[in-house]
Amino acid sequence: MRDGKGRLFIVATPIGNLEDITLRALRVLGQVDAILAEDTRRTRTLSQYHQIKTPLRAFHAHSSSHSAQGILEELKAGAQLALVSDAGTPLISDPGAHLVSSARESGIIVEAIPGVSAVTAAISVAGVRVDRFRFLGFLPRKGGERAQFLETIRLDSAASVFFESPRRVRPTLLELAEILGDRPVALCRELTKAFEEILSGSARELCEKLPQRLRGEVTIVVSAKSVDSSVPKADVSELIQQLQETPTKQAAQMLSGAAGIPQSDAYKLLIEAKNGLSPANTSDTQSALDEG
Repeated sequence: MRDGKGRLFIVATPIGNLEDITLRALRVLGQVDAILAEDTRRTRTLSQYHQIKTPLRAFHAHSSSHSAQGILEELKAGAQLALVSDAGTPLISDPGAHLVSSARESGIIVEAIPGVSAVTAAISVAGVRVDRFRFLGFLPRKGGERAQFLETIRLDSAASVFFESPRRVRPTLLELAEILGDRPVALCRELTKAFEEILSGSARELCEKLPQRLRGEVTIVVSAKSVDSSVPKADVSELIQQLQETPTKQAAQMLSGAAGIPQSDAYKLLIEAKNGLSPANTSDTQSALDEG
């Protein structure tokens, strides 16, 4: 590892149980010049548990561009640095993407040290069919953006995985119950920790199972829309009209999931509609739907 070249290691760390870390990650964290941590207090606990003596430095969403530039200069000079998040795999709903992209653009070697992720951990125990999935991060709190996210979940032919604050879990499940009906949902709380809990059922059933005060980190997995619940092809034209104000890329994802057609075809249909061609009356549209 010590060849005079600067390296930035992106290191996955435990999401709860401090033993959930790879041998390679322990070696790298012990050998680098410094560990860039989203929260040095949390990372210090991990370091002390595994007797890692490497200096810790804060690097998080509020770090200045000057701080990032300083790190970049260190890497150019040959420093070996590790970037870790609060927990799990960095850069999944975490800061750091700008540093990674800047490092790569500057010719710095960036290495992934893989390990635990709350997303894949939740999927593995959810008991929900996940042939494909879409990770949504944290749901928006309110407004039109939140409504669009929920509509994406309803129409998606892939499973949806997202994080939610324990304070907002119950309202979110109630909203999901209104739009999903009996579709299977899993709520995974405090994964790998002493009070780990996995609840499964419909969104409404999960609401009934929740304790009055919910604590801890929550990951929710929603199963994909079943084939039987596909939007009838006759209704696709109406759906296209409803999606005209939605950004085209997101609208194409929603239409693809609803109609059971390739996303590229959905994108083409939306563009045609925005250019004044009526999907309801064009043979090309009907042909694309029939092929789907």
